[in-house]
Amino acid sequence: MIKRNEWQIRDRGLVNETATLHRQLMMVATIGEKRMMQSRVDILRRTALVLANALNCVEVGSLEYFDLVRLLEKTATELRRLGE
Repeated sequence: MIKRNEWQIRDRGLVNETATLHRQLMMVATIGEKRMMQSRVDILRRTALVLANALNCVEVGSLEYFDLVRLLEKTATELRRLGE
């Protein structure tokens, strides 16, 4: 049986890895404007999918959950800005 602290450590690791991936993808997504627009949208869509999947791996209501929700909201805002 896994103790609650072990779950929290695992969840925090997942959030840290996902946040790092999010930052990297957002940096890539901001490179170029016209020519790269579709690539930016594709990257952001994939980022949103990764974040949504990560939400299924953490306890609802935990700090990790809210960190992932915040990152997903940022990604959604950027997609809306791009008109998707």
